[in-house]
Amino acid sequence: MISLETQKKIWIGILLACIFAGILFILWAVFLNHGTIHITAKSPYQINISGLRTVACQTDDCSTVVAPGDYPITIQKAGYRDETLNITVPRNGEYAQKIDLKYLPVIQELGEQKPFILSQQAESVAQNLSQVTLLSVPATPQELKNLPQDATWIIFGPDGKTAVVYEPQLISLYSVTRQTLTKLKANLGTLIFYDTSGQYLTYLSPDPQTSRQTLYLQHILQDGTVEDAIPETSFVRNFTKYAISMAPSGKKIAIIDQTDNASNLYIVDLEAKTRTSILEYPVIRDMKWLPGSDNFLFQAREQNSLTESIYLYHWDTAQITKLDLQTPLQDIVFLDNGQLMAATTQNIPGSDNTNLEGQLVTLAEKTATAEISEIGALPTATQNLAFINYSLLSNEARLIKLIPGSQLPQAVRISDDGKTLYYLQGNKVSALHFSE
Repeated sequence: MISLETQKKIWIGILLACIFAGILFILWAVFLNHGTIHITAKSPYQINISGLRTVACQTDDCSTVVAPGDYPITIQKAGYRDETLNITVPRNGEYAQKIDLKYLPVIQELGEQKPFILSQQAESVAQNLSQVTLLSVPATPQELKNLPQDATWIIFGPDGKTAVVYEPQLISLYSVTRQTLTKLKANLGTLIFYDTSGQYLTYLSPDPQTSRQTLYLQHILQDGTVEDAIPETSFVRNFTKYAISMAPSGKKIAIIDQTDNASNLYIVDLEAKTRTSILEYPVIRDMKWLPGSDNFLFQAREQNSLTESIYLYHWDTAQITKLDLQTPLQDIVFLDNGQLMAATTQNIPGSDNTNLEGQLVTLAEKTATAEISEIGALPTATQNLAFINYSLLSNEARLIKLIPGSQLPQAVRISDDGKTLYYLQGNKVSALHFSE
């Protein structure tokens, strides 16, 4: 029989063993059985762990200690898309990840905008205000005074500072700030085109001496008047349906010659004094120079095709790249680093059932309707309007914003800081804020 003294010693030993085991367990749990989650993102943000615990992060680098194991975590920030990850935290180790949180695009409806008001004497004037509407949204619209009473057409420049005014017997340049008119020497009925800066006019008009159709270039001065027109080159055959566009460098001018049978694109080199036909398609609808480059996009229809596509022309190599993007060039604006933003009604597989905003997507080709085939124009209306960030380098498209039940805008413009896209639908202007 065990004595009381022996029993006492046994119980004391058991108690000490338990205490020692408890100390070991605490030491193991506190110092050994844990791991660290380390996230780097633009603060402030928060880390939601398994939906049970939230860590507020006020600095870009943020760490929290957890037991080792598998966790679903979500990095959240107001105005940004949630980023959810399934992670494994090693025992006595660290899970580290840098997260690039994606800004959630926001659409702001600016309403009907009227930067300019025509005086009563010119209320009946047909006006092209789409570009001006997107250039500025002033609190007090500026009244256009001293316009001719018999003006039939007004085309504003891209900077909104001047406008070409057509009258039955006269074509003039109107200064918006000075409210004055300067007579242009272009023949009646001449189509006059602005360059992208709004500082030059280009047009085709007969030469007074030879009667040949001649390309003229005219510089707009800061006071809204113009220098004398400079003849650059002349043509034996007259163009009847055409468009003119001047390169950002000011060294080249493109002329799209549209006939019943085919379209040709000519490049006039102002320095080399040459004129070259570089493209011929059944239809060339439009072209747009890339910023700071002699490369350009053009909208055309290939032989045996019913729809028009967008192509990239590389000036140095004469290489032509067909883009997956199908939309009018007027709905495309350029960003930095070979990126562009486009509004399109192309179908995006999966977008009806899945939120693909912020992800790379596939742009499905459109099927030409009978009406489209007849007029040779781009398909216009599907159920969704998509704003796409498109890379000219990788030919990849990323969906920025999808608007169900909306049609293509008549015009788009990028803000000076490159973070907002303004677009015009009907007479309403909206702003898509796609970057912080």
